[in-house]
Amino acid sequence: MFESMIDQANIALYKSNLRTWGNEEWRYCCSGRGPDDLTCFGLELRIVLHRYSAIEGGGHGYSFDYENGLHKDAHCFIGNLLTVAGNLGFNARSDSRLKQWESNKAQDFWVNDSKLMQIKAFKNGNLHIKFNQLFIRKLNVEFGRLKGWLKNKEQAASELNIPVGEVSGFFNSNHQISLSSIPQICGGTTVQ
Repeated sequence: MFESMIDQANIALYKSNLRTWGNEEWRYCCSGRGPDDLTCFGLELRIVLHRYSAIEGGGHGYSFDYENGLHKDAHCFIGNLLTVAGNLGFNARSDSRLKQWESNKAQDFWVNDSKLMQIKAFKNGNLHIKFNQLFIRKLNVEFGRLKGWLKNKEQAASELNIPVGEVSGFFNSNHQISLSSIPQICGGTTVQ
């Protein structure tokens, strides 16, 4: 899910990553995700995603794919993002399918009394996301740790410009599913 948001304008390289990338490497990359050997980066606070149908443009005859005005793929992506947020300790209960989507109209997603993120969808297929700073920091730290780029809290703080005290609560903070949790997840049934 994190890697689907990678684009030239959406990332900030780690301090230790001294390489610079030309536009050609992004433009001509087959995956659409940037150069193959790009490593050590985090997402920016504001990102733009280009690969979604987003808001119905009309006249295509596929209106059944647009629940409440937003394409089903965008709903799925937002749902995945909310799931990841929940895995990082943000109990986001908002569902994108409950909102009425219009082009360039912001939709807010909340966790308790704090805004987790704001999303705008557009007829040109773009999704603009502005993350809560705490959420994007936690997401970047965990992504870097899981990729093996960040080995400890001090390195995470240095590379991502986050105070060490704050990183202590982020590093290795994702909730993990144990075998004892599986019956609860599966509705009380035993999985074999």
